[in-house]
Amino acid sequence: VVVEAVGDVNDKAGAATQTTTNSSGLGQELEGAVQELLSFDGAEQLLRSAPLDVVLAGGGRIFASSRGTEETYSLSSETDHIGYFISHNWTVHRVIKFLALAFKFNLKDALAVCILIILLCLATG
Repeated sequence: VVVEAVGDVNDKAGAATQTTTNSSGLGQELEGAVQELLSFDGAEQLLRSAPLDVVLAGGGRIFASSRGTEETYSLSSETDHIGYFISHNWTVHRVIKFLALAFKFNLKDALAVCILIILLCLATG
């Protein structure tokens, strides 16, 4: 069975897709179960997220420990939408995670600034 999360976590119509070789109807039951697990209906206050700048603050300091505290909980807030879900494992050092996220989310801006600085340096001789 292959389960793939797609779309908005609150979107019942497209919350999950399921592929199976079993044609006995088990696939439909599994799809319904997965949709229920991915849904926050009736528990919307549990859907929380943190902005990217908070996640990347301090070189990805949030990834230094898997221990949740009131302080780390307070970095997130209730939301009705999650734009990106960041999955990670705790064996990879936080600096590596920070660099990967910074590269993913800031590459275009960083390249634009580098090109601008190069052009300014060339123009000023």
